Amino acid sequence: MTPLNTDRAEIVTRKHIARVQQLLHMMVVEILCRSEFHDQSKLNPVELVPLQKMQEINDRQGPAKFGTPEYEERRSVLDEMLEHHYSHNSHHPEHFNNGVNGMSLIDVLEMLVDWKAASERDGNDILRLGAAVDRFEIGPQLAEILHNTAVAFGFKPDVDLMTIREKKSAEFKVGFSEGMRAAEHAHLSRGVGGLDLSMKALMNNGRN
Repeated sequence: MTPLNTDRAEIVTRKHIARVQQLLHMMVVEILCRSEFHDQSKLNPVELVPLQKMQEINDRQGPAKFGTPEYEERRSVLDEMLEHHYSHNSHHPEHFNNGVNGMSLIDVLEMLVDWKAASERDGNDILRLGAAVDRFEIGPQLAEILHNTAVAFGFKPDVDLMTIREKKSAEFKVGFSEGMRAAEHAHLSRGVGGLDLSMKALMNNGRN
């Protein structure tokens, strides 16, 4: 039996592989650019001066853990600085009007490693993923992808997949219930309004 000639399939496959490599290299270049220019705006006096004040607080009181209430309270010292920082850095959800939903995959990747580096400031190597997911109201699918990526790179996330799934499932049920109640209220309101209009029409007809 004559062997099947696979030349055509191999040519097409190699062409596909080469194209994927080309596209991945394009993304790698963008990631390398992000690594080179990450947070460069913080070296601008507009951001650097408030950061120095924050550093002095941290030196006196010790660092606050990323994602904790204390961390968020201290961030209030940086309100004006953060507004400038977010406007110049797309790896922050605050850069976009619609938060995380406005980000690209490259933005999300830079965001994840930014969280990891921020989590290490207090000398802890645990990624506070749970707090970040809650803060930015990240949905279950992306939350799991972030968790999977963190585990793959040894980032030690502080929550497991089961916890994420259970919490997001509970949030969905609450949101669904609230949505149903709102829809029911709107339906009843329209019904009452319709009845009210009908009564007025009957009364007007009676007067005529």
